[in-house]
Amino acid sequence: MVEPSARVGGLSVGERQRVEIFKALYRYVKILILDEPTAHLPPQEADDLFATLRLATANGLSIPFIFHKLHEVIEISDRVTALRYSKLVAQTRTADTDKNPLPALMMGTVAKPPDITLPSPCKALLSNDNISKPN
Repeated sequence: MVEPSARVGGLSVGERQRVEIFKALYRYVKILILDEPTAHLPPQEADDLFATLRLATANGLSIPFIFHKLHEVIEISDRVTALRYSKLVAQTRTADTDKNPLPALMMGTVAKPPDITLPSPCKALLSNDNISKPN
């Protein structure tokens, strides 16, 4: 919740986002598009934002999200749509999927960890033998 008498300049990023959502609700919007709404929020403020958004959707507001944090997609959404190069590649109910197949849908291929080869030991280039210092 946001203190109604608070100055916006003194609010946290999450509280400012809630103020903007409240302003939209006050104007009776039917659709509120959010692009990476948790990008700059600590986990507690993201949870608070999600609670606000759940309340808004329970009252009939539609909220399309643009997310890259897949655990948040699964946590907050009812449906998931995957796009690749601005083209629709998949659409499903969130309850019917998990976060594992989503990156492959978005990228068109399964993400693989980088192949990292460690360098082999080489001959010493500098040696510090017979070094001493005074007491």
